[in-house]
Amino acid sequence: GENHGFTNARWICSLQAYRRRRWIFFRRELYKTFFLNAPAGQDHFKQSTTRLYFLADRVVETTSDMFKRPRKMVQEISGLGLRHVGYGIPTEMFGPYVSAAVDTVAAISTDDNALAGFRWSLTLVAKILVRAVGEGATLVMRAINTNQELAMRKALAIAPRGQRAMELLNISVGTQSISPLFWAIQSGALHSARAMIVDLLTIRADRDVYYYGCDELFTRHPDIIHRLCKDAPTLLWTLLDGLLWRSRLTFQAQRRVNYYVKHLVQD
Repeated sequence: GENHGFTNARWICSLQAYRRRRWIFFRRELYKTFFLNAPAGQDHFKQSTTRLYFLADRVVETTSDMFKRPRKMVQEISGLGLRHVGYGIPTEMFGPYVSAAVDTVAAISTDDNALAGFRWSLTLVAKILVRAVGEGATLVMRAINTNQELAMRKALAIAPRGQRAMELLNISVGTQSISPLFWAIQSGALHSARAMIVDLLTIRADRDVYYYGCDELFTRHPDIIHRLCKDAPTLLWTLLDGLLWRSRLTFQAQRRVNYYVKHLVQD
Protein backbone atom coordinates (compact mmCIF):
# COMPACT_ATOMS: atom_id res chain seq x y z
CA GLY A 1 0.00 0.00 0.00
CA GLU A 2 2.68 2.50 0.99
CA ASN A 3 4.78 1.59 -2.07
CA HIS A 4 1.80 2.08 -4.36
CA GLY A 5 1.00 5.37 -2.64
CA PHE A 6 4.52 6.71 -3.10
CA THR A 7 4.68 5.54 -6.71
CA ASN A 8 1.24 6.96 -7.47
CA ALA A 9 2.21 10.34 -6.01
CA ARG A 10 5.44 10.31 -8.03
CA TRP A 11 3.49 9.51 -11.20
CA ILE A 12 1.08 12.40 -10.53
CA CYS A 13 4.04 14.75 -10.12
CA SER A 14 5.42 13.59 -13.46
CA LEU A 15 1.98 14.03 -15.01
CA GLN A 16 1.85 17.61 -13.77
CA ALA A 17 5.38 18.26 -15.01
CA TYR A 18 4.23 17.42 -18.54
CA ARG A 19 0.92 19.27 -18.28
CA ARG A 20 0.79 20.31 -21.92
CA ARG A 21 1.10 16.73 -23.12
CA ARG A 22 0.18 14.05 -20.61
CA TRP A 23 -2.28 15.98 -18.47
CA ILE A 24 -4.30 17.33 -21.37
CA PHE A 25 -4.21 13.89 -23.00
CA PHE A 26 -5.57 12.32 -19.80
CA ARG A 27 -8.41 14.83 -19.54
CA ARG A 28 -9.45 14.43 -23.16
CA GLU A 29 -9.05 10.67 -23.52
CA LEU A 30 -10.80 9.92 -20.21
CA TYR A 31 -14.15 11.16 -21.46
CA LYS A 32 -13.60 9.95 -25.00
CA THR A 33 -13.05 6.41 -23.69
CA PHE A 34 -15.85 6.67 -21.11
CA PHE A 35 -18.46 7.81 -23.63
CA LEU A 36 -17.33 5.07 -26.01
CA ASN A 37 -17.77 2.39 -23.31
CA ALA A 38 -20.94 3.86 -21.80
CA PRO A 39 -22.84 6.07 -24.30
CA ALA A 40 -25.55 6.70 -21.69
CA GLY A 41 -22.97 8.60 -19.67
CA GLN A 42 -23.34 11.54 -22.07
CA ASP A 43 -26.78 12.17 -20.58
CA HIS A 44 -25.22 12.76 -17.16
CA PHE A 45 -22.08 14.70 -18.16
CA LYS A 46 -23.59 17.71 -19.87
CA GLN A 47 -21.34 20.29 -18.22
CA SER A 48 -18.84 22.49 -20.01
CA THR A 49 -15.46 21.14 -21.07
CA THR A 50 -13.84 23.21 -18.31
CA ARG A 51 -16.02 21.50 -15.71
CA LEU A 52 -15.30 18.04 -17.11
CA TYR A 53 -11.58 18.74 -17.04
CA PHE A 54 -11.91 19.87 -13.43
CA LEU A 55 -13.58 16.56 -12.55
CA ALA A 56 -10.76 14.66 -14.29
CA ASP A 57 -8.24 16.61 -12.19
CA ARG A 58 -10.13 15.70 -9.03
CA VAL A 59 -10.06 12.02 -9.99
CA VAL A 60 -6.26 12.07 -10.10
CA GLU A 61 -5.95 14.10 -6.89
CA THR A 62 -8.39 11.84 -5.04
CA THR A 63 -6.43 8.68 -5.86
CA SER A 64 -3.33 10.25 -4.30
CA ASP A 65 -5.21 11.62 -1.27
CA MET A 66 -6.61 8.15 -0.53
CA PHE A 67 -3.07 7.03 0.34
CA LYS A 68 -2.21 10.20 2.28
CA ARG A 69 -5.44 10.80 4.29
CA PRO A 70 -7.59 7.67 4.03
CA ARG A 71 -9.94 8.38 6.98
CA LYS A 72 -10.69 11.93 5.89
CA MET A 73 -11.13 10.89 2.29
CA VAL A 74 -13.64 8.16 3.19
CA GLN A 75 -15.79 10.83 4.88
CA GLU A 76 -15.48 13.25 1.98
CA ILE A 77 -16.26 10.57 -0.61
CA SER A 78 -19.29 9.40 1.40
CA GLY A 79 -20.60 12.98 1.34
CA LEU A 80 -19.96 13.12 -2.39
CA GLY A 81 -21.90 9.89 -2.81
CA LEU A 82 -24.90 11.38 -1.02
CA ARG A 83 -24.83 14.33 -3.39
CA HIS A 84 -24.75 11.90 -6.33
CA VAL A 85 -28.08 10.54 -5.07
CA GLY A 86 -29.52 14.00 -5.56
CA TYR A 87 -27.97 14.27 -9.01
CA GLY A 88 -29.72 11.05 -10.00
CA ILE A 89 -26.58 9.44 -11.45
CA PRO A 90 -26.97 5.64 -11.65
CA THR A 91 -24.29 3.52 -9.99
CA GLU A 92 -23.85 1.62 -13.25
CA MET A 93 -21.84 4.60 -14.52
CA PHE A 94 -19.07 4.27 -11.93
CA GLY A 95 -17.57 1.05 -13.32
CA PRO A 96 -17.09 2.28 -16.90
CA TYR A 97 -15.74 5.60 -15.59
CA VAL A 98 -13.09 3.83 -13.49
CA SER A 99 -12.18 1.56 -16.41
CA ALA A 100 -11.83 4.55 -18.73
CA ALA A 101 -9.55 6.34 -16.25
CA VAL A 102 -7.36 3.26 -15.76
CA ASP A 103 -7.12 2.62 -19.50
CA THR A 104 -6.15 6.24 -20.12
CA VAL A 105 -3.43 6.10 -17.45
CA ALA A 106 -2.13 2.83 -18.92
CA ALA A 107 -1.73 4.60 -22.26
CA ILE A 108 0.57 7.28 -20.85
CA SER A 109 2.43 5.50 -18.04
CA THR A 110 5.07 2.81 -18.23
CA ASP A 111 5.23 2.41 -14.44
CA ASP A 112 3.34 -0.76 -13.51
CA ASN A 113 3.37 0.08 -9.79
CA ALA A 114 1.88 3.50 -10.43
CA LEU A 115 -0.84 1.96 -12.60
CA ALA A 116 -1.61 -0.67 -9.94
CA GLY A 117 -1.81 2.00 -7.25
CA PHE A 118 -4.04 4.20 -9.37
CA ARG A 119 -6.35 1.26 -10.20
CA TRP A 120 -6.57 0.12 -6.55
CA SER A 121 -7.24 3.60 -5.19
CA LEU A 122 -9.83 4.58 -7.81
CA THR A 123 -11.62 1.23 -7.47
CA LEU A 124 -11.85 1.80 -3.71
CA VAL A 125 -13.25 5.29 -4.28
CA ALA A 126 -15.88 3.86 -6.65
CA LYS A 127 -16.89 1.21 -4.09
CA ILE A 128 -17.37 3.87 -1.41
CA LEU A 129 -19.45 5.96 -3.80
CA VAL A 130 -21.62 3.00 -4.78
CA ARG A 131 -22.21 2.16 -1.11
CA ALA A 132 -23.12 5.77 -0.26
CA VAL A 133 -25.46 6.04 -3.22
CA GLY A 134 -27.06 2.69 -2.39
CA GLU A 135 -27.71 3.63 1.24
CA GLY A 136 -28.79 7.16 0.42
CA ALA A 137 -31.09 6.36 -2.49
CA THR A 138 -34.29 6.38 -0.45
CA LEU A 139 -37.73 6.65 -2.01
CA VAL A 140 -37.82 10.28 -0.94
CA MET A 141 -34.58 11.16 -2.73
CA ARG A 142 -35.77 9.38 -5.86
CA ALA A 143 -39.03 11.30 -5.72
CA ILE A 144 -37.13 14.59 -5.48
CA ASN A 145 -35.48 13.82 -8.82
CA THR A 146 -38.93 13.67 -10.46
CA ASN A 147 -40.04 16.98 -8.86
CA GLN A 148 -43.63 15.75 -8.70
CA GLU A 149 -45.83 16.19 -5.65
CA LEU A 150 -47.70 12.96 -6.37
CA ALA A 151 -44.45 10.98 -6.49
CA MET A 152 -43.41 12.48 -3.15
CA ARG A 153 -46.74 11.63 -1.52
CA LYS A 154 -46.45 8.05 -2.77
CA ALA A 155 -42.89 7.81 -1.42
CA LEU A 156 -44.07 8.95 2.01
CA ALA A 157 -47.24 6.89 2.09
CA ILE A 158 -45.44 3.78 3.36
CA ALA A 159 -43.38 5.59 6.02
CA PRO A 160 -44.47 5.09 9.67
CA ARG A 161 -45.90 8.20 11.34
CA GLY A 162 -43.07 8.40 13.83
CA GLN A 163 -40.38 8.28 11.14
CA ARG A 164 -41.83 10.51 8.41
CA ALA A 165 -40.09 13.65 9.66
CA MET A 166 -36.64 12.08 9.65
CA GLU A 167 -37.26 10.58 6.21
CA LEU A 168 -37.63 14.15 4.99
CA LEU A 169 -34.94 15.84 7.07
CA ASN A 170 -31.99 13.49 7.36
CA ILE A 171 -30.22 10.76 5.44
CA SER A 172 -26.93 9.47 6.86
CA VAL A 173 -24.10 7.38 5.46
CA GLY A 174 -21.31 6.86 7.96
CA THR A 175 -20.56 10.23 9.53
CA GLN A 176 -22.02 12.20 6.61
CA SER A 177 -25.61 13.36 6.33
CA ILE A 178 -27.80 15.29 3.94
CA SER A 179 -31.22 16.91 4.28
CA PRO A 180 -33.62 15.81 1.53
CA LEU A 181 -35.72 18.94 2.13
CA PHE A 182 -32.79 21.32 1.73
CA TRP A 183 -31.56 19.34 -1.26
CA ALA A 184 -34.96 19.74 -2.94
CA ILE A 185 -34.87 23.50 -2.32
CA GLN A 186 -31.26 23.82 -3.45
CA SER A 187 -31.81 21.84 -6.65
CA GLY A 188 -34.96 23.74 -7.57
CA ALA A 189 -37.34 20.80 -7.08
CA LEU A 190 -39.93 23.10 -5.51
CA HIS A 191 -42.94 20.89 -6.22
CA SER A 192 -41.29 18.14 -4.19
CA ALA A 193 -40.25 20.62 -1.50
CA ARG A 194 -43.83 21.87 -1.19
CA ALA A 195 -45.15 18.34 -0.71
CA MET A 196 -42.45 17.71 1.89
CA ILE A 197 -43.31 20.82 3.91
CA VAL A 198 -47.03 20.01 3.78
CA ASP A 199 -46.35 16.48 5.02
CA LEU A 200 -44.05 17.68 7.81
CA LEU A 201 -46.65 20.14 9.08
CA THR A 202 -49.62 17.79 8.91
CA ILE A 203 -50.91 16.74 12.34
CA ARG A 204 -51.39 12.98 12.67
CA ALA A 205 -52.25 10.79 15.61
CA ASP A 206 -52.64 7.26 16.83
CA ARG A 207 -54.12 6.11 20.13
CA ASP A 208 -51.38 7.53 22.32
CA VAL A 209 -49.39 10.17 20.43
CA TYR A 210 -49.81 13.16 18.17
CA TYR A 211 -47.27 13.59 15.39
CA TYR A 212 -46.41 17.06 14.11
CA GLY A 213 -43.08 17.77 12.45
CA CYS A 214 -42.79 21.44 13.41
CA ASP A 215 -40.23 20.91 16.20
CA GLU A 216 -38.19 18.46 14.13
CA LEU A 217 -38.15 20.88 11.18
CA PHE A 218 -36.89 23.88 13.16
CA THR A 219 -34.47 21.77 15.19
CA ARG A 220 -32.87 20.38 12.03
CA HIS A 221 -33.09 23.67 10.13
CA PRO A 222 -33.33 26.69 12.43
CA ASP A 223 -32.60 28.86 9.39
CA ILE A 224 -35.48 27.47 7.32
CA ILE A 225 -37.23 30.86 7.06
CA HIS A 226 -34.05 32.55 5.86
CA ARG A 227 -33.40 29.76 3.35
CA LEU A 228 -36.91 30.00 1.91
CA CYS A 229 -36.73 33.81 1.68
CA LYS A 230 -33.47 33.47 -0.22
CA ASP A 231 -34.03 30.43 -2.46
CA ALA A 232 -37.76 29.61 -2.55
CA PRO A 233 -40.00 32.51 -1.43
CA THR A 234 -43.04 30.88 -3.02
CA LEU A 235 -42.88 28.20 -0.32
CA LEU A 236 -43.11 30.67 2.58
CA TRP A 237 -46.91 30.68 2.42
CA THR A 238 -46.94 26.87 2.52
CA LEU A 239 -44.70 26.85 5.60
CA LEU A 240 -46.55 29.58 7.49
CA ASP A 241 -49.92 28.03 6.67
CA GLY A 242 -48.64 24.76 8.13
CA LEU A 243 -47.92 26.50 11.42
CA LEU A 244 -51.66 27.02 11.98
CA TRP A 245 -54.22 24.58 13.35
CA ARG A 246 -57.89 25.27 12.72
CA SER A 247 -60.60 23.52 14.67
CA ARG A 248 -63.25 21.76 12.64
CA LEU A 249 -65.87 22.97 15.17
CA THR A 250 -67.38 26.44 15.43
CA PHE A 251 -68.76 28.17 18.53
CA GLN A 252 -70.79 31.34 18.24
CA ALA A 253 -69.70 31.74 14.64
CA GLN A 254 -66.06 31.52 15.67
CA ARG A 255 -63.45 28.84 15.09
CA ARG A 256 -60.51 28.11 17.38
CA VAL A 257 -57.07 28.52 15.80
CA ASN A 258 -53.67 27.60 17.26
CA TYR A 259 -50.56 29.44 16.06
CA TYR A 260 -47.32 27.45 16.42
CA VAL A 261 -44.90 30.40 16.32
CA LYS A 262 -42.47 29.71 19.18
CA HIS A 263 -39.65 28.99 16.73
CA LEU A 264 -40.26 32.31 14.98
CA VAL A 265 -39.93 34.38 18.17
CA GLN A 266 -36.30 35.33 18.80
CA ASP A 267 -34.49 37.82 21.02
